[in-house]
Amino acid sequence: MNFPRHQILNGIPDSFHMKRWRRKPMKGFFLMLVPPGHIIDTLNLFMSHPTLRPKHNRSPFWALFVDKGQMRLSHQNLALTIPSHARGIGYSRILNSYFQRNDGIREGVGMLNKKTAAIFLLLISILATSAIAQTERSTHQLTLEESVALAKLHSPAAASVRSTRDAALISAERDRPSSSPTLNLIAGGSQQGTRVTFPRPDGSAATVLPEQTGRVSLIFEQPLYHAGLKQASSRFAVEQQLPGLEYQRDIAALVLSVKKAYIDFLRTESGVQIASKQVDGASQYHLLALKQIDAGLAKPVDAETSNASLLEAKAGLVLARDSLQSASLNFNRLLGRELETKVELVPFSGLPAISTSPREAVAAAMHDRPEIISTQKNLDSAKAGLQLAKLGSTPSLHFRGELTRQTDTALLPANHYAATIEMRWPLLDAGKTRQDTREAQAGIVRLEAALEEAKQNIAMEVTRAWVHLRSTFERYDLIRQQTGGAAATEIVAEKAYEVGRGTFLELQSANRQVQLAKESENQALYEVWEAKIEFDSASGADSKDLQSKSTRGVAK
Repeated sequence: MNFPRHQILNGIPDSFHMKRWRRKPMKGFFLMLVPPGHIIDTLNLFMSHPTLRPKHNRSPFWALFVDKGQMRLSHQNLALTIPSHARGIGYSRILNSYFQRNDGIREGVGMLNKKTAAIFLLLISILATSAIAQTERSTHQLTLEESVALAKLHSPAAASVRSTRDAALISAERDRPSSSPTLNLIAGGSQQGTRVTFPRPDGSAATVLPEQTGRVSLIFEQPLYHAGLKQASSRFAVEQQLPGLEYQRDIAALVLSVKKAYIDFLRTESGVQIASKQVDGASQYHLLALKQIDAGLAKPVDAETSNASLLEAKAGLVLARDSLQSASLNFNRLLGRELETKVELVPFSGLPAISTSPREAVAAAMHDRPEIISTQKNLDSAKAGLQLAKLGSTPSLHFRGELTRQTDTALLPANHYAATIEMRWPLLDAGKTRQDTREAQAGIVRLEAALEEAKQNIAMEVTRAWVHLRSTFERYDLIRQQTGGAAATEIVAEKAYEVGRGTFLELQSANRQVQLAKESENQALYEVWEAKIEFDSASGADSKDLQSKSTRGVAK
């Protein structure tokens, strides 16, 4: 018996899919890719269709439902679930063993020839592998770069910044200089007093002022020449770039916030791990104290002291978990995700690299920081505005055309048209050109000073960030050495207590020194990374990435 046609549907079957089988019973096997979480609903919908119910369909058929992490193979009313962890032992072996235990299934297998069975098993492997990959992606740990990309796409702050930029671009478009023509239609009418007439030589009366008048005019105007159009276009081109620079600055601030939230989550997550280890250590010391008391090597008060230390460690673990939850909420907020979304991040490996001098970073900041670029663009716009101000008293040339339909009188014809070329030259403008020129010159001086001040401030900011980064490196190295010394002291105190030559208070003091040293080391480690991202932000690294992406987008 030959195997019938195969059908592959994506998602839950709808009425369109089911129309194909309303006339004929379903035979062979049916392959369906089910959205995550809908495997049971889809199975029930599939099995309840009229053409597939046992009383209407006597022929055996197959249905393979693939959900993330598992597959469900159905034959009539039987079902087989294959978990994702079974990938290593082979799907064909699972199916064969299942077929051997079920006569109904084995009868269905007899329908398949070797070629069809091979294709069937191949499809199972492909779909199951896809389902497993989907499961692995659902638990994917975010890297720092992926977190930043998600924030740019989904963060409400990023959406607000984009809307502000788009609105500014639309507003700037209104000031685009152009010599485009204008066309206006003007219509009007009036009711006047008594008709005024004038006698003609032939004795008839000519109407001079009628009682009612109407007028419709179509006026066309075209500037032919206007001085300063080139300068105005240059200034407009500069002003069009300013919203993009403001956008880059605001997005760079968002990126910095996301990176800090990333580090804060890793810091608090590591703090939870340290606090958990402290609870384990306090529990071991509590058991050690009880053991020493039973052996007569310690006093009963050590039990209460060790229990107090254990309770203190547990309280610290509660605070650490609370800090982790707050960091998770803040991270999800910045990424525009649901606040309850589970956060899994890729931890940093080792320490970041540090340059030997901040000079290269300062030079890069002068080239990439949006504040510098924006001030420079404003200065270029002001210089173009100065040239325009000087051309304020130059003549301009215009063409004007008019076509009019109006009430016919002795003085005005019913139809009128005119074509005019006008030269407009403001010979005396009450000193407006001189005042505009002086104002533009003052603006240029102010922007030059602002540009120099911005350069000095950014150079100082980059240098400070570099000094802080180097200091955090040195501090982390010292604290790490301190942690090693505290751990050695704790070992000595523990051995002394075990042999009855030390007190629990000495052991407790040594343990607290180790705890403080580990917490300080963890804090210092992430201070190094936080100083690194602040240094990169000050040097314009985030802004440079935005500029390169913006350039690629324009090129496309």
